[in-house]
Amino acid sequence: MDRLMLALLLTFAGTSMGAAVVEPAEVALARQDVVDEVVAFLGDYYRGFELADLDRMEAGMSADFTATLVIPGRGDAPIHYDRAALLDGLRQAFAYYAGKRPRMEIRDVIVLPRSRDEAVAFFAMHFHQDGRFVDAALSIADLRREDGRWKLSRLYENKRR
Repeated sequence: MDRLMLALLLTFAGTSMGAAVVEPAEVALARQDVVDEVVAFLGDYYRGFELADLDRMEAGMSADFTATLVIPGRGDAPIHYDRAALLDGLRQAFAYYAGKRPRMEIRDVIVLPRSRDEAVAFFAMHFHQDGRFVDAALSIADLRREDGRWKLSRLYENKRR
């Protein structure tokens, strides 16, 4: 068996048997930077809903953005939206919630960096209206950095029943 094959086998066997893999400090710091950036992006993106700022929310979506939402009262089947359809839905929501002080609170965020420019985030979103809790959702967001800015490329949201 050549050295490369032996090294790969030992590496695979070690990690699959629970042995710790130690990252260089710069890799761990880069991962933490991605986590911090994604958490800040999500807070800013959802603040756009509170402000009825469609431009802010649109700027946070990739050109090929899609969303899958499970919405109580609209059946149990997930509803799929492309970017244009979700933006239209946001316009309608902004009109409906005008004067009702909507707020989306992002909580318990877990970010898994895939690279410096890609990440997946899992989080709870609590929706408040006129200062009162109304509903919650569990969300999964697939994000990527485009032109130096984080954007949502895929979003899955499952609201409580």
